[in-house]
Amino acid sequence: LGNLNNGGLDVTNASILIGTATSGMAFDANQIETAGSTLHLNYNVNEDVTLGVGGGSVAVGHTAPATKLDVLSTGWQFRLNNDGAGGGDWFIGASNGTWAAGGDKFLISPNNGSGNSEFVIESTGQIGMGTTAPSDRLQVDADAGEDALRVRVGGITRLRVHDNGGVSVGANAASPTAGLRVTGESRFDSDIYPGIDNALDLGLPTKRWDNVWATNGVIQTSDRRLKTDISPSPYGLTAVMALQAVTFRWRDQPQGPTKVGLIAQEVQAVVPEVVQDPGPEAYLGVNYAELAPVLIQAIQEQQAQIEAQSAQIQAQQAEIDQLKAILSQNQTPNP
Repeated sequence: LGNLNNGGLDVTNASILIGTATSGMAFDANQIETAGSTLHLNYNVNEDVTLGVGGGSVAVGHTAPATKLDVLSTGWQFRLNNDGAGGGDWFIGASNGTWAAGGDKFLISPNNGSGNSEFVIESTGQIGMGTTAPSDRLQVDADAGEDALRVRVGGITRLRVHDNGGVSVGANAASPTAGLRVTGESRFDSDIYPGIDNALDLGLPTKRWDNVWATNGVIQTSDRRLKTDISPSPYGLTAVMALQAVTFRWRDQPQGPTKVGLIAQEVQAVVPEVVQDPGPEAYLGVNYAELAPVLIQAIQEQQAQIEAQSAQIQAQQAEIDQLKAILSQNQTPNP
């Protein structure tokens, strides 16, 4: 019907041909009436689409579908494309960086044909988000100012990896300002220690711990091999007598329990070495453990005074005994 070279229609050998065999579309029944036979939709007589009537399978690019949908191509195996403004592509079988033939990746791209993907699954199983070449099992590359990860439960953030590198975990995880922020109780089943020796603190003047429970107390390093400029302490009984022990309650807990302690400003005037002074307007702290040597020195000085007084008392007692003996002899009546 019509001119095949100008889009005519030809019906021969149980086939329908639109155009020519080299530049048209052919519907080839191929004994469609036989059970298990196939239906071919051809272009360039290459049987581009094969419908397996008996099993309901579809082959694209070849004639022997092994699954319900079997695609064979030297280029992309699968593509969904939106040609509108800002449209994106979904590709299966794309290569790294460009939508080239022979690839083995699954990619989602925001730009048509650009090769820049927002999501990629490598043939090795590595997954990348924001990158076309993930080097780990899961790699997320976020833009500046964008969180790398956020997990919510019931609309509440429970896990967040912030763009500043901080991580927050727990109930209503807020923006972390430190390396790790945990909201709620934490449990550790192994040792915890700093990555740098003798350089990091636990807590801040405005972020203090309340109670610290420990089986064996707090151990402070005291090895002679780590010390230099060792000399006797100048603080002793005089310093202790200058300190004023007080009872108090914390201002933020006016109904809380009564505490016993010292006033940091008063201690600083007597033994400044045991007072932590972060700077102007900052709260002062007292290292009570470092007062122990001062107390030891005070007890030693007091003991020396006691022993000196004891020796003096003994000497005086000996003199008294001698005087008593002399008086006793003088009071003996003459015969």
